[in-house]
Amino acid sequence: MTDHAVAETRREALGHFLRERRESLAPEQVGISSQRGRRTPGLRREEVAFLADIGVKWYARLEAGDQVQPSAATLTGIASALRLSNSELDYMLELAGLRHPVINAQEATLAVPDPLVGLLSNMRGIAATIGDRILTPLFWNPLADAMYGFSRIDSLIERNGIVRAFFDPEFIEFLGPDREELIYRAIGMFRLNYSSPSPSPLLHEVYERVKDQPLFEAAWNARVIASELMLGDIAVRHHAVVGRLDMYAVDFGTSLKADLFVRLMTPANEETAQKFEHLERFGGNGAFEKPLTRIG
Repeated sequence: MTDHAVAETRREALGHFLRERRESLAPEQVGISSQRGRRTPGLRREEVAFLADIGVKWYARLEAGDQVQPSAATLTGIASALRLSNSELDYMLELAGLRHPVINAQEATLAVPDPLVGLLSNMRGIAATIGDRILTPLFWNPLADAMYGFSRIDSLIERNGIVRAFFDPEFIEFLGPDREELIYRAIGMFRLNYSSPSPSPLLHEVYERVKDQPLFEAAWNARVIASELMLGDIAVRHHAVVGRLDMYAVDFGTSLKADLFVRLMTPANEETAQKFEHLERFGGNGAFEKPLTRIG
């Protein structure tokens, strides 16, 4: 991927995103009978325009990146026609300049508010982490440290979840077979943050670190958009000390600081709950490469 790929204008990005989603959507998915000999992959522009109740030429100009001014209602109609998620609609609204402006967006920092520090510090039986919206851990409780090994990594960039998913062998093993899917969703969060008026201060450094990785390039070019990492299924991870962990992940933002991202991991069964207790006793000393007795 070239730097030019992320330097496209917002209008160009919106047009490319719409075209990619249109071409990836099968006619049958929106109730249109597929005819033999269709030359266009996915839906035709005429079909999207019909489903969104807008003019074909106007929609074509939007895909071309022309300086047209879509309304929020129009983009919502297009999102419905293309079966987009709420986070994908948010991305479109952001690119079109239709989101509410963020006050003091240029002052985005990595500071974690004291109430959140106190909350995470007192959590027990839950692995709690708070970071920026491109998955850079900024503060965590002892159980999260034992699970992810955050405290052994001094560099914010090397501690970033996207960077570790490419370069940290222990973390790659921890993610297991879900690694590629998680990377795609993490890059979806990265792209959403990239379009934000208050992106993470670390965004460009993380990009420089991972931009040459083929899987990053594939995920970026697929224009994946995601507002959270997990979709509610049980997450299975493989810890070097305690073995398999079956967990539920809860991801959410906070009104205290909109550019932060909170992640809670809770055990999905009694066996994992016991392993959580084991890890919590050791805190950061239970992480990855530490020579503790393996259980499970």
